[in-house]
Amino acid sequence: PLLLPVKIELDKIKLQFLESNQSYFERLGIIVNVVNNNSVQIRQFPALLRNKDVASSFSQIIDTLFNLNEANELKEADWL
Repeated sequence: PLLLPVKIELDKIKLQFLESNQSYFERLGIIVNVVNNNSVQIRQFPALLRNKDVASSFSQIIDTLFNLNEANELKEADWL
């Protein structure tokens, strides 16, 4: 768990993607709560996935997975 939760804004379509795939994110150790229609609160984030800070690492991960999904190239193995 993080000492202080990190709030990050997402556009609506990425927020929907996150909500529909929340169980996969939880398997990765990423625990988020939806705050409102355009932001989430990151409660847990594995140190091994942190490239820089939590917010930028999370943004990079969700952007990559979202883009793979949009191109119909996202497979369950991508979550592992």
